[in-house]
Amino acid sequence: MVFFYLNLFRWQGFGRSGKARLAVEQCCGSRNISAVTESELEERAKRAAEILKAPTDYKVCEGCESIVREKAVFCPNCHGYRFDPDPARVVEQARVLGARPASSISEQDYS
Repeated sequence: MVFFYLNLFRWQGFGRSGKARLAVEQCCGSRNISAVTESELEERAKRAAEILKAPTDYKVCEGCESIVREKAVFCPNCHGYRFDPDPARVVEQARVLGARPASSISEQDYS
């Protein structure tokens, strides 16, 4: 996982210097990526259950496979603009995302 973050930060212009490692440590240092608490998984399962109750109110981002509200124009995670509004796809993705820990970088990770 850290390898992914290093490559991401290199792609964003941090180069091959120690700045990439520092950026990863600042981003992930306060939280162990591999250690996910039960409450985090429970919270994701609750959000997935909410989505499963009304899948027509949501759509799946084709860029990062996040689930966003139907009214969203851009994905808040990857800033993509292509979505799959099919309720069957939303249900499938909600089940996948509700059963595993978060793996995407959010805006909060940058601050």
